[in-house]
Amino acid sequence: LAVLLGCARQHAALATAALAACLVDALPTLRADAREQRDFATADRIRERLAKLGVEIEDTHEGTRWHLASR
Repeated sequence: LAVLLGCARQHAALATAALAACLVDALPTLRADAREQRDFATADRIRERLAKLGVEIEDTHEGTRWHLASR
């Protein structure tokens, strides 16, 4: 039973990590959309919230990229 619970816990952790990755992927896209609509206040709020989570946003000619900030 302990082994099964350990696997379930590990599976839940992986699912949580996958969900977090999907959300972090979506936010830069929402930010880019806000910038396109010239809603810079929203774009700035998204950048600030991602920065608090340790995610850096980089705007390039090819689009917006993100990476985890080095600590």
